[in-house]
Amino acid sequence: GDGNTGMYFPAADTLGFATNGSEVLRFTTANVQLETGIDFITNTASGATNTRIGTNAGDSIVADNAGVNNVLIGVDAGTALDSGDSNIAIGYRALKTEDDHANNIAIGYAALENQDAGADGYNVAVGYNAGNDITDGVRNVIIGGIAGDQATTIDDCVIIGYNAGGNATMTGHDNVFIGKDAGQEISSGQ
Repeated sequence: GDGNTGMYFPAADTLGFATNGSEVLRFTTANVQLETGIDFITNTASGATNTRIGTNAGDSIVADNAGVNNVLIGVDAGTALDSGDSNIAIGYRALKTEDDHANNIAIGYAALENQDAGADGYNVAVGYNAGNDITDGVRNVIIGGIAGDQATTIDDCVIIGYNAGGNATMTGHDNVFIGKDAGQEISSGQ
């Protein structure tokens, strides 16, 4: 046998598994943890009903009144969220900067990485670097690799297609770009 590898009971109502003397998996009534800092389901001391998988994913959600109903998967996904609710961030650095606001979907490497809307965002960004530089834009739909990746303060825009709105340090609102490279060099909208 191996004295420092196996199943054990580290606390009341807790089941743990260790390898080489280090805990690698823990089950409690409110938590499932895989290694230190990688939570599958957080307990109520860290916001309620959040799902976090990945190093630093949602790691700023620490208080009992913190963000709820978030899904944060990937290294640094939603890492700044502390009281924002109902956000979905899937991918490396997806929705990394948003802290206090809700209702965003960021799927893909660095999707909505720099958003900190100052209000509930209602943004949807899907694709590699989609909407990466949006800081305080709201109610946008951005779909495609590097679509809208340099837009900063846009509102109510639809940007669909590879590099649509790409290279555009765009501001403004109510713009629609559909297709590869559509609106690629626009600097301001309506």
